[in-house]
Amino acid sequence: MIELTEDELIKCKEFAEIVTKNTVKRYKERNPLANTDKIIQDHYIAKLSEIAVYKHLIANNRDASYPSFKLEYDQSEDCDIYINGATRNIRLHCKVCRDDSRVKDSWLIQANSVPKLDEDDYFALCRFRAPNNIEILKIISSQDIIWKPTKIYMPSKLACYLSDMI
Repeated sequence: MIELTEDELIKCKEFAEIVTKNTVKRYKERNPLANTDKIIQDHYIAKLSEIAVYKHLIANNRDASYPSFKLEYDQSEDCDIYINGATRNIRLHCKVCRDDSRVKDSWLIQANSVPKLDEDDYFALCRFRAPNNIEILKIISSQDIIWKPTKIYMPSKLACYLSDMI
């Protein structure tokens, strides 16, 4: 298991609070019932997972970029972590599901982003139990993922399920 430092936990929490303040209006336009505390928690968990994946890659001697903590959305950043490989570069997208989620071991993506994925896009699929208990379940090529409609109606999203990858 990857250990995050107290500084990393604080940095991720502060990032989540600020980015939520900047984006809560957009979230509430898409979902009027969106709860600000849940949005903060979702951003926090996502950023913690990115750091855990980054540390895992570095521990395994991969040349990886540190996750961005930019507060403004930047369309030029098309992934969470870049991995510089010997023969090609990989765009790694970190996805996390909560262990206490109603739908177990599933990860969401905006449906309109799936057609843009290619052989250089990979996903790190993580399970969050606690800030220092994030499990990296799978790192997989986007080309090997079966994206399906969500089990809970969310028309703009698609989901992948661990059970489809075993």
